[in-house]
Amino acid sequence: MSNVRRFTLSNLKKYTSYIVAVQAATKIGLGPVGSNRTWQTKEDIPAKGPVITSIFAESSTSFRIAWKGLSDGNANGAIIGYRVCYKLVETSVNICNSVGNILHTTLFNLEKYTSYAVAVQAATKIGFGPLGAKVTKRTKED
Repeated sequence: MSNVRRFTLSNLKKYTSYIVAVQAATKIGLGPVGSNRTWQTKEDIPAKGPVITSIFAESSTSFRIAWKGLSDGNANGAIIGYRVCYKLVETSVNICNSVGNILHTTLFNLEKYTSYAVAVQAATKIGFGPLGAKVTKRTKED
């Protein structure tokens, strides 16, 4: 028998509660199970970006966008807000707007009859995760 007083649990999921109990063992057998203790692993940034569920050109200069919140397995913590990033399809410069902890927004002051790539990021208190899949949409003509 070894005299182990410390043990490291590895490969645990982020922002997940675990119940741990200790039981001593001797050559004679097992002792009683100790009291359960609950620990929670730390938060991290989200593992994935939100999925856009709808994008609608409201006018020649605006889009209405909605997205799905992240599952607990991908959130890696308490989601505190979202950021919508968009760009002209022909450029590489993203414009990002933080929108709070809501699942929809409207983008205004877009160029008329122009294609945009739009994606959403979620954030925990640790920071923003990756962008979700980009969706391309064109604003309306006048």
